[in-house]
Amino acid sequence: LDTLAGEPLTFAGNVTDLVGTTAFRVAGTGWDVVVVDAEQAQVEVGDYVEVTGTVRRFELSPIEAEYGAELEEAVYEPYVGRLVLVADSVTVTEPAGPPAEA
Repeated sequence: LDTLAGEPLTFAGNVTDLVGTTAFRVAGTGWDVVVVDAEQAQVEVGDYVEVTGTVRRFELSPIEAEYGAELEEAVYEPYVGRLVLVADSVTVTEPAGPPAEA
């Protein structure tokens, strides 16, 4: 993700963990990303989601100010300074399978 800081990104994967009330972890094959979602999409562990947003370094105060959210410092402290995806949209969906045969 380092080379993607500040860039828009869309990806899909499985929700593996809920982090507080405004973030969750998504994993795919060989990768794992924390998604900060100020809109608080209703996701659960095991959901397959498509996420669009911007990659940025997580800093608690700017995120709180920008989204009008109060984040629990103890919950989010492990992510400070790490690259996360700040979501613009989160959609619970189904994984794309192989094309249907005619």
